[in-house]
Amino acid sequence: MSEAKASLSATLIGFGEAGSILSSGLVKAGAQSVATYDIKFDGADGEAMMARARAAGVHPAPTPAEAAAGAEIIIAALTASASVDAARIAATYIKPNQYY
Repeated sequence: MSEAKASLSATLIGFGEAGSILSSGLVKAGAQSVATYDIKFDGADGEAMMARARAAGVHPAPTPAEAAAGAEIIIAALTASASVDAARIAATYIKPNQYY
């Protein structure tokens, strides 16, 4: 009897310490797809952060909306001070049947 793998598409908003650990764990657990967006992707360390994401099997997206496109769950792995603004922005792109 073969085991069925879970099919999950996930997005992490925030690719700092928590976001990188969570997204890498989802990839290792067999998630169908994992994407991420971090506001720092546009900064001086952005290219290095995106390279770390790709090396972990995570797709770095240029916007949070693009990262979330098609995801079943969207996880905000952010500081408490950034969470409210991120949720307000997420409300503009979250589709029916997506969980934030």
